[in-house]
Amino acid sequence: MTFSRRPVTPHNRGRVGSARAGGNPAPPSGTVTITSPTGGATRFAGVAQNVEGTATGSVTSVEVFWNAVSIGTAPVVAGNWSLSWSPSFASVGSFSLTATGSPGGIAAAPVAITAWSPALISSVGKYFWGDVDLGYTTATGVDSWTDQFGLNNPTQATSGNQPLVTLASPAFDGHGFMTFDAISKSLVFAGLDLPAPNVTPLFGYAILRQTGWTSGNSLFAAQLNSMMLQQNSASPSVRMNNASGVNLNNGGTLNTVMHVQFLFTGSTSDYLRIGTTTTTGASAGTNDPTTGLFTIGARAGGLAGYVAMDLAAFLLLAGEPTEIALARSFHQARYPTATGP
Repeated sequence: MTFSRRPVTPHNRGRVGSARAGGNPAPPSGTVTITSPTGGATRFAGVAQNVEGTATGSVTSVEVFWNAVSIGTAPVVAGNWSLSWSPSFASVGSFSLTATGSPGGIAAAPVAITAWSPALISSVGKYFWGDVDLGYTTATGVDSWTDQFGLNNPTQATSGNQPLVTLASPAFDGHGFMTFDAISKSLVFAGLDLPAPNVTPLFGYAILRQTGWTSGNSLFAAQLNSMMLQQNSASPSVRMNNASGVNLNNGGTLNTVMHVQFLFTGSTSDYLRIGTTTTTGASAGTNDPTTGLFTIGARAGGLAGYVAMDLAAFLLLAGEPTEIALARSFHQARYPTATGP
């Protein structure tokens, strides 16, 4: 067997004897990590937040994936990268957050986190969860507010009684709200059957702003003298009323966006929280309201006592959930300048 030396020509000069001769680049190298959020963290749907990490070696950009779906690409600057992201309301639950560096497809270790919204409440029954940003239908004004649980849409068939919507309000941290005018605006849960509160407690959470005050008018009401939040004689105080007016709360301020929470149990555990003030210790009563009369913005069925308020979000549950801390944190993250919770 004989061997021959390949002649050196202008076409192969520099390649004889080595595949990396002639300046061919080294393969990509380095590491990618996710530093925030950390594993096991909870993030809230619809709230902008950063995904952050580090990168070394030849990595110049990082693409981030939420459960294998790309949510964006961030450049690497001085070994760090950051990407702003809002988890979708359509994709809540436990998921994997991953990142891949380029060039070279260098992968970070996955991070398991939970994207949370009230849709994940499971410890109590659900009646309604509405958010102006998430859905409503209009005729003249709002004729139906979309229940994100898919159960009970409050409606208003009379055009002159339909609340009007304002979108992207700075006062509500860039979110929308609907206006109830103390004259005729209201929404009614026509098919909702609320049990007596000593049988099944009623819990509510709202983001609202009282824009006017008249004694006896109701923010929410299941029926006259049956599970109401009613404006009291001293402006702008509010009381619970389910046969008797109790737990008078003076924590509100007119024209200020506030967190409002209430729990009707038919016992001394009843409470009303407005902003940062909680009143409790007295039972509002045990009346069982008539089916189909729970109303937003007025007394039952919109019959009287209309209230002047702007309302952005409302959550109504069959009892106080064990996830109450998450519900508060969710609304606080979504409405960070509102007073409370």
